[in-house]
Amino acid sequence: MARKSWLLSQLLLLWACQTSTPAEPVALVEEPTIYQYPKDSLWRGHPLRPDQPDYINNAYPNYSDSIFALLQSQEDFNYPYGKSEEEVQFFLYQLESKRRARIRYLMGLNIPMRPSAMAQKRYLNLSSRGLKEIPYELGRLQSLEELLLKYNEIRSFSTSLYQCKALKRLDLSSNQLEELPNSIYQLRKLENLSLRDNKLKFLPAGFSQLRELRSLDLSNSHRSMAGAYNNFRYLPAAVYRLPKLEKLLLQRLPLQQFALNVQQMKSLRVLSIAGCYQLPLDNNLKLLAKLPNLEVLDISFLGRRALPKSIERFKHLKVLIWQEENGVNEQAIKALKKILPNTRIYWGAPGEKRPFLRANSIETIIQ
Repeated sequence: MARKSWLLSQLLLLWACQTSTPAEPVALVEEPTIYQYPKDSLWRGHPLRPDQPDYINNAYPNYSDSIFALLQSQEDFNYPYGKSEEEVQFFLYQLESKRRARIRYLMGLNIPMRPSAMAQKRYLNLSSRGLKEIPYELGRLQSLEELLLKYNEIRSFSTSLYQCKALKRLDLSSNQLEELPNSIYQLRKLENLSLRDNKLKFLPAGFSQLRELRSLDLSNSHRSMAGAYNNFRYLPAAVYRLPKLEKLLLQRLPLQQFALNVQQMKSLRVLSIAGCYQLPLDNNLKLLAKLPNLEVLDISFLGRRALPKSIERFKHLKVLIWQEENGVNEQAIKALKKILPNTRIYWGAPGEKRPFLRANSIETIIQ
């Protein structure tokens, strides 16, 4: 009886399976490809599968060849949240468009793109180009020796210049610089630096490590000493420690006093304090007279009719420039020529040309 009941239940189960409606297959929706760092292993923008040969060598965290390393510069590209394939292609298009536009821009600045031309570039003048920043591509010009960036609107110093290992002359005058990086000492071959007409108030300690610097211009070209121009009230200590400095131009700065360690500047040959009318002249002339190799001194436009007695200590001078408005110092010049008989004195006599200190070499100035 029990066996008949079991057979009956099996037959009923078989009949139910045969008469039931088969279930419809579930449709599989293919999800779009998502590129997400660092979850995916990336190789030039495409996720690698574990069975691909390059997976082991290029999986996270080694992603230097990933396209995302290039796309990080895009302001609106936020890779941690993932991007679809269409979005990646759009960013690649944007990147290529910007790259081509950048090349056209650099060619307009006469910055070479070919490696052979880069290696031959020695001189580059980017003055009066309306630059807001120093092009980072200049770091590729490792043979560059002279770089002029004056009359622009540059507000920060680009560390890409540290790659210009051969740079000897750098002109950043008439810009908007408010500070220099402490690492500027990496320009180890720099000999001539002009920072005239910026917004500097101090120099970093690392500035003193410019061991080859021979000429430095911190001047203001304008009479105004407002915050729009260099505002050095005291000569930065780093300048005193420049071992090879020969020419120092401090024209129209609001200087208050030289420090006693000005005597450390044993290589200094040319000094201009023209227009520094806030500088107490007598005490500071006594300090400057101790500079053993000083040959050219410019004390023009200090608003003086006569000089203090301490000027007698400069008998070793070869050139003294003392020019005042309307020649109010003419009478004092006659006496000064007797005090310094071996010194050529320029004071603005009719037809007299004042020696140009900024561009000329020291030898040209003296001759």
